[in-house]
Amino acid sequence: MNEGKRELVDLGLPSGTLWATCNLGAKEPWEKGDYYAWGEIKAKTRYNASNSITYGLWPEDLGFKSFGNLPNYDAATHHDSELSTPTFADFQELAENCECILIELENGKLGMKANGKNGNSIFLPFGGEINDDYVVYDNQYGYYWVGTPYAGSVDKYGDCFWIGEHGMNFYYLKKYEGASIRPIKRRKEK
Repeated sequence: MNEGKRELVDLGLPSGTLWATCNLGAKEPWEKGDYYAWGEIKAKTRYNASNSITYGLWPEDLGFKSFGNLPNYDAATHHDSELSTPTFADFQELAENCECILIELENGKLGMKANGKNGNSIFLPFGGEINDDYVVYDNQYGYYWVGTPYAGSVDKYGDCFWIGEHGMNFYYLKKYEGASIRPIKRRKEK
């Protein structure tokens, strides 16, 4: 499995959070990288309820309120102890403090470019999502796991950050479905 780049970008966010230039498992910013089920640390070839370790379990059953306090369920932390999967608040901060525009790259890849107020930017590709072994919405929408539990039926669904031609919003997927992860690095407290 490809570990992906560890380059981080300062987007000038109030929290000081740094965002990776690539999805987990990607070598280039436009690559979708690996897919992960919610709360799982390894990519796999099939994504369904029967092989999910978190589907049907409440976060409290697993002992956490976010991936950040239980790294055994955070794929980003599993690959690099200084990284984590963004929380709801992290994606909200990105959306509120960056100019987010939908673009098509010269290679035909679609995605969202988040331009920080300091002039730095990242590109989030539309990698779709995977159910069983079938990728849907590839190069149409981006689904990025959120490292905090979904506010609704948290035993079966996980929050994701959704981007597409009509903008961006929070959405949810079944925990066993495969989605992208864009790692972040939090500023260390002094």
